[in-house]
Amino acid sequence: MNRLKFALLSFLTCAFWFTISQPSWPQEIVDEIIATVNGEIVTLSEFAEIMEGLEPQIQGQLARLGQADRDKEIAKIKKQIIDELIDEKLILQEARRFKIQVDKDDLAAQVETAYRGVKARFPNEEAFKKALNAQNVTEEELKLRYRGQIEKQLIVRELVVRKIRSKIKVTDEEIAKYYGDNQGMFSQPEEIRVRLIQISIPKGITDEEKAKKREEIDELWAKAKSGYDFATLARQFSEGPAAKGGGDLGFFKRGALRPEFESVAFSLNVGEVSDVITTEASYHIIKLEEKKAPVSKSLGEVKDQIRESLLQKKVEEKYVQMLKDLRNEAKIEITKEL
Repeated sequence: MNRLKFALLSFLTCAFWFTISQPSWPQEIVDEIIATVNGEIVTLSEFAEIMEGLEPQIQGQLARLGQADRDKEIAKIKKQIIDELIDEKLILQEARRFKIQVDKDDLAAQVETAYRGVKARFPNEEAFKKALNAQNVTEEELKLRYRGQIEKQLIVRELVVRKIRSKIKVTDEEIAKYYGDNQGMFSQPEEIRVRLIQISIPKGITDEEKAKKREEIDELWAKAKSGYDFATLARQFSEGPAAKGGGDLGFFKRGALRPEFESVAFSLNVGEVSDVITTEASYHIIKLEEKKAPVSKSLGEVKDQIRESLLQKKVEEKYVQMLKDLRNEAKIEITKEL
Protein backbone atom coordinates (compact mmCIF):
# COMPACT_ATOMS: atom_id res chain seq x y z
CA MET A 1 0.00 0.00 0.00
CA ASN A 2 1.15 3.53 -0.78
CA ARG A 3 3.00 4.79 2.27
CA LEU A 4 1.22 8.14 1.88
CA LYS A 5 -1.96 6.28 2.82
CA PHE A 6 -0.56 4.13 5.62
CA ALA A 7 1.15 6.02 8.41
CA LEU A 8 3.10 3.08 9.76
CA LEU A 9 5.16 3.45 6.59
CA SER A 10 4.60 7.16 6.11
CA PHE A 11 6.74 10.19 5.44
CA LEU A 12 6.62 10.76 9.17
CA THR A 13 9.15 7.99 9.71
CA CYS A 14 11.62 9.97 7.61
CA ALA A 15 14.06 10.15 10.52
CA PHE A 16 15.17 6.69 9.42
CA TRP A 17 16.17 8.17 6.08
CA PHE A 18 18.04 11.10 7.60
CA THR A 19 21.23 11.45 5.57
CA ILE A 20 22.93 14.34 7.37
CA SER A 21 23.41 16.26 4.16
CA GLN A 22 23.27 20.04 3.74
CA PRO A 23 19.60 20.92 3.03
CA SER A 24 18.47 23.62 0.65
CA TRP A 25 15.46 24.29 2.86
CA PRO A 26 16.27 27.05 5.38
CA GLN A 27 17.42 25.63 8.69
CA GLU A 28 16.18 28.63 10.66
CA ILE A 29 12.58 29.53 9.94
CA VAL A 30 10.07 31.71 11.70
CA ASP A 31 7.52 29.14 12.82
CA GLU A 32 3.95 29.52 11.69
CA ILE A 33 0.74 27.57 12.14
CA ILE A 34 -0.23 25.96 8.84
CA ALA A 35 -3.19 23.87 10.07
CA THR A 36 -5.18 22.93 13.16
CA VAL A 37 -6.58 19.49 13.97
CA ASN A 38 -9.23 19.49 16.70
CA GLY A 39 -7.54 22.61 18.03
CA GLU A 40 -4.02 21.09 17.91
CA ILE A 41 -1.60 22.99 15.69
CA VAL A 42 0.50 21.80 12.75
CA THR A 43 3.55 24.02 12.29
CA LEU A 44 5.66 25.10 9.35
CA SER A 45 8.75 23.66 11.06
CA GLU A 46 7.13 20.19 11.15
CA PHE A 47 6.42 20.49 7.44
CA ALA A 48 9.95 21.73 6.67
CA GLU A 49 11.57 18.86 8.59
CA ILE A 50 9.76 16.27 6.48
CA MET A 51 10.42 18.18 3.26
CA GLU A 52 14.10 18.33 4.14
CA GLY A 53 14.28 14.59 4.77
CA LEU A 54 12.63 13.85 1.44
CA GLU A 55 14.59 16.41 -0.56
CA PRO A 56 17.02 13.98 -2.30
CA GLN A 57 14.08 11.87 -3.52
CA ILE A 58 12.08 14.92 -4.56
CA GLN A 59 14.97 16.41 -6.53
CA GLY A 60 15.39 13.13 -8.39
CA GLN A 61 11.69 13.13 -9.31
CA LEU A 62 11.66 16.76 -10.41
CA ALA A 63 14.82 16.53 -12.53
CA ARG A 64 12.92 14.63 -15.22
CA LEU A 65 10.03 17.12 -15.47
CA GLY A 66 9.42 20.40 -17.27
CA GLN A 67 8.71 23.55 -15.25
CA ALA A 68 4.91 23.29 -15.44
CA ASP A 69 4.96 19.65 -14.36
CA ARG A 70 7.53 20.44 -11.66
CA ASP A 71 5.20 23.03 -10.14
CA LYS A 72 2.30 20.57 -10.17
CA GLU A 73 4.43 17.82 -8.61
CA ILE A 74 5.72 20.15 -5.88
CA ALA A 75 2.16 21.21 -5.05
CA LYS A 76 1.11 17.57 -4.94
CA ILE A 77 3.99 16.64 -2.60
CA LYS A 78 3.24 19.57 -0.30
CA LYS A 79 -0.40 18.52 -0.03
CA GLN A 80 0.59 14.92 0.68
CA ILE A 81 2.94 16.00 3.47
CA ILE A 82 0.30 18.25 5.05
CA ASP A 83 -2.23 15.41 4.84
CA GLU A 84 0.25 13.11 6.55
CA LEU A 85 0.88 15.63 9.32
CA ILE A 86 -2.87 15.93 9.85
CA ASP A 87 -3.21 12.15 9.92
CA GLU A 88 -0.39 11.98 12.45
CA LYS A 89 -2.18 14.41 14.77
CA LEU A 90 -5.41 12.43 14.46
CA ILE A 91 -3.69 9.12 15.18
CA LEU A 92 -1.78 10.47 18.19
CA GLN A 93 -4.98 12.02 19.54
CA GLU A 94 -6.69 8.65 19.21
CA ALA A 95 -3.72 6.98 20.94
CA ARG A 96 -4.09 9.40 23.86
CA ARG A 97 -7.75 8.48 24.07
CA PHE A 98 -6.65 4.84 24.42
CA LYS A 99 -4.03 5.94 27.00
CA ILE A 100 -1.23 4.30 25.01
CA GLN A 101 2.29 4.69 26.37
CA VAL A 102 5.64 3.55 25.03
CA ASP A 103 8.01 1.27 26.89
CA LYS A 104 10.96 3.52 27.72
CA ASP A 105 13.59 0.78 27.48
CA ASP A 106 12.29 -0.33 24.07
CA LEU A 107 12.30 3.26 22.88
CA ALA A 108 15.85 3.88 24.11
CA ALA A 109 17.09 0.69 22.43
CA GLN A 110 15.50 1.57 19.08
CA VAL A 111 16.83 5.12 19.21
CA GLU A 112 20.33 3.82 19.81
CA THR A 113 20.01 1.31 16.95
CA ALA A 114 18.85 4.04 14.57
CA TYR A 115 21.62 6.38 15.68
CA ARG A 116 24.29 3.72 15.16
CA GLY A 117 22.83 2.94 11.75
CA VAL A 118 23.29 6.53 10.60
CA LYS A 119 26.75 6.72 12.11
CA ALA A 120 27.78 3.53 10.31
CA ARG A 121 27.18 5.21 6.94
CA PHE A 122 30.25 7.35 7.47
CA PRO A 123 33.80 6.09 6.97
CA ASN A 124 34.99 7.34 10.36
CA GLU A 125 34.11 9.41 13.43
CA GLU A 126 35.63 12.56 11.96
CA ALA A 127 33.45 12.41 8.83
CA PHE A 128 30.35 11.86 10.95
CA LYS A 129 31.05 14.85 13.18
CA LYS A 130 31.90 17.01 10.17
CA ALA A 131 28.49 16.22 8.67
CA LEU A 132 26.78 17.08 11.96
CA ASN A 133 28.68 20.37 12.19
CA ALA A 134 27.68 21.24 8.63
CA GLN A 135 24.08 21.22 9.77
CA ASN A 136 24.80 22.72 13.15
CA VAL A 137 23.38 19.61 14.83
CA THR A 138 24.84 17.93 17.93
CA GLU A 139 24.80 14.20 18.53
CA GLU A 140 22.24 14.69 21.30
CA GLU A 141 20.01 16.73 19.01
CA LEU A 142 20.22 13.98 16.41
CA LYS A 143 19.19 11.40 18.99
CA LEU A 144 16.30 13.61 20.10
CA ARG A 145 15.11 13.78 16.51
CA TYR A 146 15.17 10.01 16.30
CA ARG A 147 13.50 9.69 19.68
CA GLY A 148 10.55 11.83 18.67
CA GLN A 149 9.96 10.00 15.39
CA ILE A 150 10.46 6.50 16.80
CA GLU A 151 8.20 7.23 19.78
CA LYS A 152 5.42 8.22 17.39
CA GLN A 153 5.97 5.07 15.36
CA LEU A 154 5.75 2.85 18.44
CA ILE A 155 2.60 4.61 19.59
CA VAL A 156 0.96 4.09 16.19
CA ARG A 157 2.02 0.44 16.19
CA GLU A 158 0.49 -0.17 19.61
CA LEU A 159 -2.73 1.62 18.64
CA VAL A 160 -3.02 -0.58 15.55
CA VAL A 161 -2.50 -3.69 17.66
CA ARG A 162 -5.12 -2.72 20.23
CA LYS A 163 -7.78 -1.16 18.03
CA ILE A 164 -7.41 -3.18 14.83
CA ARG A 165 -5.11 -6.18 14.74
CA SER A 166 -6.38 -7.79 17.95
CA LYS A 167 -9.92 -7.82 16.53
CA ILE A 168 -9.11 -9.32 13.12
CA LYS A 169 -9.38 -13.01 12.36
CA VAL A 170 -8.18 -14.96 9.31
CA THR A 171 -10.04 -18.21 8.81
CA ASP A 172 -8.67 -21.49 7.49
CA GLU A 173 -11.16 -21.20 4.63
CA GLU A 174 -9.66 -17.83 3.61
CA ILE A 175 -6.17 -19.29 3.75
CA ALA A 176 -7.13 -22.31 1.62
CA LYS A 177 -8.82 -20.09 -0.97
CA TYR A 178 -5.79 -17.79 -1.20
CA TYR A 179 -3.52 -20.81 -1.61
CA GLY A 180 -5.71 -22.23 -4.38
CA ASP A 181 -5.99 -18.89 -6.19
CA ASN A 182 -2.24 -18.17 -6.05
CA GLN A 183 -0.53 -21.49 -6.73
CA GLY A 184 2.23 -19.81 -8.71
CA MET A 185 3.40 -17.95 -5.61
CA PHE A 186 4.11 -21.19 -3.80
CA SER A 187 5.82 -23.22 -6.50
CA GLN A 188 9.38 -23.29 -7.74
CA PRO A 189 9.46 -23.81 -11.54
CA GLU A 190 11.84 -26.11 -13.34
CA GLU A 191 15.40 -24.78 -13.49
CA ILE A 192 18.44 -25.81 -15.50
CA ARG A 193 22.14 -25.11 -15.10
CA VAL A 194 24.09 -24.82 -18.33
CA ARG A 195 27.61 -24.35 -19.61
CA LEU A 196 28.39 -22.54 -22.84
CA ILE A 197 31.18 -22.55 -25.42
CA GLN A 198 30.98 -19.60 -27.78
CA ILE A 199 33.01 -18.70 -30.85
CA SER A 200 32.31 -15.21 -32.12
CA ILE A 201 31.67 -14.30 -35.77
CA PRO A 202 33.03 -10.75 -36.16
CA LYS A 203 31.18 -8.43 -38.49
CA GLY A 204 32.69 -7.97 -41.92
CA ILE A 205 34.75 -11.16 -42.00
CA THR A 206 35.12 -13.01 -45.30
CA ASP A 207 33.35 -16.27 -46.12
CA GLU A 208 36.68 -18.04 -45.81
CA GLU A 209 37.26 -16.62 -42.32
CA LYS A 210 33.73 -17.56 -41.32
CA ALA A 211 34.31 -21.10 -42.56
CA LYS A 212 37.38 -21.34 -40.32
CA LYS A 213 35.28 -20.22 -37.35
CA ARG A 214 32.80 -22.96 -38.21
CA GLU A 215 35.59 -25.54 -38.37
CA GLU A 216 36.79 -24.36 -34.96
CA ILE A 217 33.38 -24.78 -33.30
CA ASP A 218 32.84 -28.14 -35.04
CA GLU A 219 36.15 -29.42 -33.65
CA LEU A 220 35.19 -28.28 -30.15
CA TRP A 221 31.78 -29.90 -30.52
CA ALA A 222 33.36 -33.20 -31.61
CA LYS A 223 35.67 -33.17 -28.58
CA ALA A 224 32.81 -32.34 -26.21
CA LYS A 225 30.65 -35.13 -27.66
CA SER A 226 33.49 -37.63 -27.42
CA GLY A 227 33.95 -37.04 -23.70
CA TYR A 228 36.45 -34.19 -23.35
CA ASP A 229 35.82 -32.12 -20.24
CA PHE A 230 33.43 -29.36 -21.35
CA ALA A 231 34.57 -26.92 -18.66
CA THR A 232 38.20 -27.28 -19.72
CA LEU A 233 37.32 -26.70 -23.35
CA ALA A 234 35.32 -23.60 -22.40
CA ARG A 235 38.18 -22.18 -20.33
CA GLN A 236 40.67 -22.73 -23.14
CA PHE A 237 38.67 -21.79 -26.23
CA SER A 238 35.36 -20.09 -25.47
CA GLU A 239 34.96 -16.41 -26.28
CA GLY A 240 31.68 -16.18 -24.40
CA PRO A 241 30.64 -15.05 -20.92
CA ALA A 242 31.94 -17.02 -17.94
CA ALA A 243 34.71 -18.63 -20.04
CA LYS A 244 37.06 -18.34 -17.07
CA GLY A 245 34.55 -20.26 -14.99
CA GLY A 246 34.40 -23.12 -17.46
CA GLY A 247 31.46 -21.56 -19.29
CA ASP A 248 29.16 -22.04 -16.30
CA LEU A 249 26.19 -19.66 -16.73
CA GLY A 250 24.34 -20.82 -13.61
CA PHE A 251 20.66 -21.67 -13.25
CA PHE A 252 17.84 -20.45 -15.50
CA LYS A 253 14.06 -20.66 -15.43
CA ARG A 254 12.01 -20.76 -18.60
CA GLY A 255 11.84 -17.33 -20.18
CA ALA A 256 15.28 -16.25 -18.96
CA LEU A 257 17.32 -17.54 -21.92
CA ARG A 258 17.23 -16.36 -25.52
CA PRO A 259 14.53 -18.36 -27.38
CA GLU A 260 17.03 -20.08 -29.69
CA PHE A 261 18.94 -21.33 -26.64
CA GLU A 262 15.98 -22.11 -24.39
CA SER A 263 14.25 -24.59 -26.66
CA VAL A 264 17.49 -26.52 -27.03
CA ALA A 265 18.69 -26.30 -23.43
CA PHE A 266 15.43 -27.47 -21.84
CA SER A 267 15.23 -30.44 -24.26
CA LEU A 268 18.63 -31.81 -23.23
CA ASN A 269 19.24 -34.53 -20.68
CA VAL A 270 21.68 -33.90 -17.85
CA GLY A 271 25.24 -34.30 -19.19
CA GLU A 272 24.13 -34.02 -22.81
CA VAL A 273 25.81 -31.64 -25.27
CA SER A 274 23.75 -29.77 -27.84
CA ASP A 275 24.37 -29.50 -31.56
CA VAL A 276 26.02 -26.27 -32.71
CA ILE A 277 23.63 -23.31 -32.44
CA THR A 278 24.23 -20.56 -35.00
CA THR A 279 23.27 -16.95 -34.41
CA GLU A 280 24.18 -13.85 -36.39
CA ALA A 281 27.08 -13.02 -34.10
CA SER A 282 28.34 -16.39 -32.81
CA TYR A 283 28.45 -20.16 -32.83
CA HIS A 284 27.41 -21.82 -29.57
CA ILE A 285 27.50 -25.19 -27.86
CA ILE A 286 25.46 -25.84 -24.71
CA LYS A 287 25.90 -28.55 -22.12
CA LEU A 288 23.19 -29.26 -19.56
CA GLU A 289 24.90 -29.66 -16.19
CA GLU A 290 21.98 -29.93 -13.82
CA LYS A 291 18.18 -29.92 -13.82
CA LYS A 292 15.90 -29.06 -10.91
CA ALA A 293 12.38 -30.41 -11.14
CA PRO A 294 9.49 -28.06 -10.34
CA VAL A 295 8.54 -28.06 -6.66
CA SER A 296 5.29 -26.90 -5.06
CA LYS A 297 5.02 -26.06 -1.37
CA SER A 298 2.12 -27.66 0.44
CA LEU A 299 -0.61 -25.64 2.15
CA GLY A 300 0.79 -26.73 5.49
CA GLU A 301 4.21 -25.30 4.63
CA VAL A 302 2.89 -21.85 3.75
CA LYS A 303 -0.17 -21.59 5.99
CA ASP A 304 1.43 -19.24 8.51
CA GLN A 305 2.89 -17.08 5.74
CA ILE A 306 -0.52 -16.73 4.08
CA ARG A 307 -2.23 -16.02 7.38
CA GLU A 308 0.19 -13.17 8.11
CA SER A 309 -0.18 -11.75 4.59
CA LEU A 310 -3.99 -11.76 4.78
CA LEU A 311 -3.91 -10.36 8.30
CA GLN A 312 -1.65 -7.49 7.22
CA LYS A 313 -3.91 -6.71 4.26
CA LYS A 314 -6.94 -6.53 6.55
CA VAL A 315 -5.04 -4.37 9.04
CA GLU A 316 -4.09 -1.89 6.31
CA GLU A 317 -7.67 -1.71 5.04
CA LYS A 318 -9.03 -1.14 8.56
CA TYR A 319 -6.32 1.42 9.25
CA VAL A 320 -7.25 3.46 6.19
CA GLN A 321 -10.91 3.28 7.19
CA MET A 322 -10.04 4.37 10.73
CA LEU A 323 -8.24 7.43 9.35
CA LYS A 324 -11.24 8.28 7.18
CA ASP A 325 -13.53 8.02 10.20
CA LEU A 326 -11.24 10.17 12.34
CA ARG A 327 -11.09 12.81 9.59
CA ASN A 328 -14.87 12.82 9.20
CA GLU A 329 -15.30 13.39 12.94
CA ALA A 330 -12.49 15.95 13.26
CA LYS A 331 -12.43 19.70 12.94
CA ILE A 332 -9.57 20.38 10.50
CA GLU A 333 -8.60 23.83 9.29
CA ILE A 334 -5.82 24.75 6.84
CA THR A 335 -4.61 28.17 8.01
CA LYS A 336 -1.77 28.77 5.53
CA GLU A 337 -1.31 27.74 1.91
CA LEU A 338 2.25 26.65 1.10
